[in-house]
Amino acid sequence: MSLTVSVIIPAYNSACTIERALQSVIGQTLQPQEIILIDDGSKDNTVALVRTQFPSVIILQQANAGASAARNRGVAHASGELIAFLDSDDAWHPQKLQMQVDVFERSPQLNFLSTQCEYFTEQKWLSVQPLELAVIERVDIKELDFYQVFAHPFLATPSVMMRKVFFDALAGFDQTLETAEDVDLWLRAAYQGGYALVAAPLTLVIAQEESLSTRTLHSPYGQHLVVLERFCRSKQFSWKFWCWILPKTKSEIYCKWGSTLLVIHRPLEAWYKLTRSLLCMPTARGFFLWLKALARVLAPKA
Repeated sequence: MSLTVSVIIPAYNSACTIERALQSVIGQTLQPQEIILIDDGSKDNTVALVRTQFPSVIILQQANAGASAARNRGVAHASGELIAFLDSDDAWHPQKLQMQVDVFERSPQLNFLSTQCEYFTEQKWLSVQPLELAVIERVDIKELDFYQVFAHPFLATPSVMMRKVFFDALAGFDQTLETAEDVDLWLRAAYQGGYALVAAPLTLVIAQEESLSTRTLHSPYGQHLVVLERFCRSKQFSWKFWCWILPKTKSEIYCKWGSTLLVIHRPLEAWYKLTRSLLCMPTARGFFLWLKALARVLAPKA
């Protein structure tokens, strides 16, 4: 008998996308034991739509408290041995649950898995029929240690499946964090060990229409750094971690932050972030972007 799966979907004003998400769950080659949708204070007809079109879905309603609180509540209500997270505007490849469950059954030492993602715009998604998604015959499983996750802890939440007892032992998502609560959980989980990447694009992330400048105003980079520093203060690490792994990771974050600011024409802020990147650990890319930002700062105004 396969391990049982509970699917957890937080939703807020998701009437335009929730049908797509739920259809991708219903279309799985391995059906979950239950689908739990947590309505986080929606003001549209999300709940009415789900009740009408998907009567088997368990609906929990709460006042708006954010995705972390919604996910935690959903897991607390779940009865499955495994927890799979999905966002209300994304979707899964039909084999996603089956492939992850198969890995868990073969590898009892693993506590959580993620998959690779394929990214779509809404326009691109409309041109791709889900039934045309290629059947995946086999996948590579890459077990990664804590240090590998620490360097790149951006596991897409809709790609993650985790043992429920493990999630409960970690006390779930930190609801005090406004952003980067996912990074915080993946770091705590990876520190305990037992993580693997299913190297296949089983998670389909559909980007909503939103300008780059708007995304940057709500950038997770700063909160990511806060989460990293808070996490490091609570743990014991070797000299190699403090002298190499942590500075390298912070350098990469500041470099990405500066690069994004350059794209949206905020060169002075970009220059500050790229300076911080070089102070953490000099890299060729960081130095190139630093010079590019400086040149824009010093360029005569038109």
